[in-house]
This record gives sequence, structure tokens and C-alpha cells, in this order.
Amino acid sequence: LSDFIIERDLGEGAYSFVKQVRFRVNHTPNVVPVEETSPSYVLKMIIKDKLLPEAVLHDFDSGTSLPVELFALRHLQEHPHPNIVQMLESFE
Repeated sequence: LSDFIIERDLGEGAYSFVKQVRFRVNHTPNVVPVEETSPSYVLKMIIKDKLLPEAVLHDFDSGTSLPVELFALRHLQEHPHPNIVQMLESFE
């Protein structure tokens, strides 16, 4: 999260919260300049401990589990739709 400047809260749900962010121009923790021309992004943070079991897909071959929403967004990276937001990156 230290790479971002949080501009505003966009919402929260049962297991996540969403922020509008910009990348920091200067990665020095005490300096927070933002270029007006830098794009805004939406950052969604999922709290895995709060996910309901039915909201998680399990891949038994690899032994991994993913929230259904993340699985769908990864699928949309390969098959984009003009009316659905594109996921740039996911990380844990």
C-alpha cells in the first residue's frame, strides 16, 4: 500500500473495501506529491478471513483457493468486455 496515495473511499462490503488511488511520484514515505496527470486507479482489498466458503473456488490440482470475484476478473483479462472494468494486477 505504500506505493499508493489514497484519494478517497469508494465503498466497502462484507469482505472487502474499495479505494480510489494514485501511484506515488516519490516513494519517500514522508513525501506525498501527486502529479495531476497521473491516472487514478481503483484498489480493492479482500479480507480473506471474512470470505464465506461459497465465495471461494478451490483448485485441487494446484492446491490454491481464489475468491470467485478474482477468478472472474482473471478470466476477463483474457476475454475483455467493454462494459466491465479491467483488472491490471492481483497480489496477495
